[in-house]
Amino acid sequence: MSQLNSVWVFSDNPERYAELFGGAQQWGQQVYAIVQNTDQAQAVMPYGPKCIYVLEQNDALQRTENYAESIAALLKDKHPAMLLLAATKRGKALAARLSVQLNAAVLNAEVGCSRPIAEGENWMERERYIGVSGVLLKSDLYLTLGISGQIQHMVGGNGAKVIVAINKDKNAPIFNYADYGLVGDIYKVVPALISQLSR
Repeated sequence: MSQLNSVWVFSDNPERYAELFGGAQQWGQQVYAIVQNTDQAQAVMPYGPKCIYVLEQNDALQRTENYAESIAALLKDKHPAMLLLAATKRGKALAARLSVQLNAAVLNAEVGCSRPIAEGENWMERERYIGVSGVLLKSDLYLTLGISGQIQHMVGGNGAKVIVAINKDKNAPIFNYADYGLVGDIYKVVPALISQLSR
């Protein structure tokens, strides 16, 4: 089996790096690590990474998924062949945010979100809410990922010239507003979309 040039690893749980490095070394010629602090950098050194990137931690209570913008910028700059994340609750949340950030970067677009995601998950500041309590879009394109399409949200999204909806629920109200719709799991569709748009 031929190996990828570079595989990167990141985990919110330092104990999962051994498992990630094991997989990464099978898939890639070179393994790079992204860690949250210098203690983690020391802990992963025995696994032999080509390079270790230490993320800047703003405070001890920082959520892992809040690193999405920093990691997305790093990935965009370095172009790794693959990124492996630990399959933890925070790792999955980070993967979702990374997908959105990378998709936006490919489209040269801004990222916004629904109020429940912003407030419930603390993903973004209030200025990025789309809907009755936030931003009213006037964009050329509004690509919705997993948005149900409730009226409170669509008050903000309906001003876009073209609405493209991706949702796994074929009966989601968003499809009543969408110019184009795709029924599918965003965790599968978005990586494929990023791959196609990056060509």
